[in-house]
Amino acid sequence: MRFNQIFWNHNAQCLYDVVNGGLSDASMRPNQIFAVSLHYSMLPMERARAVVEAVERTLLTPVGAAYAGPSDPQYPRNV
Repeated sequence: MRFNQIFWNHNAQCLYDVVNGGLSDASMRPNQIFAVSLHYSMLPMERARAVVEAVERTLLTPVGAAYAGPSDPQYPRNV
């Protein structure tokens, strides 16, 4: 499936945030969880699980999901 070829980030085991031509932005963002939540997801089950685990591990805070990963300058440091 083309979606998986283009958007799958093998190193991080999740989806790229943005793919534009030959450039792929590996920023961790919570929007990738939507690809898992679709009734007819484009992701195979093992990749869907990996996305959920990556989002949980990287973005989950005591008050919900952060909008950026810890390595991003926009990550909320006060939670």
